[in-house]
Amino acid sequence: MIVGKDFKAYLEIKHLAIDSEVKEKNKRAINFYTSNSTAGKKVGIIGDLEKLNKSKNNDITEFISFSIVTNPPEQKVLNERIKFLRKQDASRNWNIESHTSDSDKLSFIVCRKTAI
Repeated sequence: MIVGKDFKAYLEIKHLAIDSEVKEKNKRAINFYTSNSTAGKKVGIIGDLEKLNKSKNNDITEFISFSIVTNPPEQKVLNERIKFLRKQDASRNWNIESHTSDSDKLSFIVCRKTAI
């Protein structure tokens, strides 16, 4: 939880370690972390959104899922996965965006929802 002067937010931070081509077993791509399958939900973004959706929002102003993506895929692929996430039931009323950094080895996916 993050508390500020005019806000109180639940924050879920996630590291999405996208495997490179060097690794041969148990490769994890962006599709795994954005999957709505049981395994993907357990460690991915959709599971975080489901958990935050079930949180009691007594005096919470915002819910945030912040994912740090190392070895991100091409922006086109990342944009496709963002579109997929936006279509899921768990992401209803969520603003989902990707953000790049100066490094091609680092990107971010930020999901935000204002508590009602």
